[in-house]
Amino acid sequence: MSPLNSEERQAGTLLLSQFKMFNEAVVVFEQQIDPAIWKGIDLCAAAFIKARGWGGETDYAESGAFWFAPKTWRVDEEYKYFYESFSTSSDEVDYELALLTGCGTRQEQFGFRFLPSKAIFGPDRRLKAIASNIDQTARIELSKFKFQDLGKGAFFLPVTLDLALMAECWQENGEFPADHELFAPLRSALETLEKAVPIFDAIFAAANDNL
Repeated sequence: MSPLNSEERQAGTLLLSQFKMFNEAVVVFEQQIDPAIWKGIDLCAAAFIKARGWGGETDYAESGAFWFAPKTWRVDEEYKYFYESFSTSSDEVDYELALLTGCGTRQEQFGFRFLPSKAIFGPDRRLKAIASNIDQTARIELSKFKFQDLGKGAFFLPVTLDLALMAECWQENGEFPADHELFAPLRSALETLEKAVPIFDAIFAAANDNL
């Protein structure tokens, strides 16, 4: 373990000097604020999905994940591809809310991932082949929508909520209503996912023709 730098030592000293307040803050955050924000996100996403007749499960507050997809992506009991909640962090150092509000300790993000089903398109080498043959026009369209290419046919759309607006919402309501303006970026991201549906359909239709 490498020695701590002066900034890290100073941060630790400040934390310990105010540890009682820090402990109280963590308890309030973990028991009240964090569950409430994810409940609001679940309800906001659920309303969007229901209005469009899509399939999926939105229970991030309970399970730490949710997914959804248009019914046209369903094949028998499987979905050939779907959207799911996703963070780019692999080590879970930061709270998910820190990633969602852009204040994590690292340049990691929270958002939605488009993911092809390995049960239908696998193994990995076939997904890699599909990804390598994605038409440049489709890539440009996805880039315009701010999707990031994760490889193997997966794409990521980041979502960022305003922390100051979140604080205002909590002070006003003691909760996070799903129709609050705080969730406008989330609703916008969900609408972007809907607009991207025909692009992903075209990508995999072309893949079936070329592979």
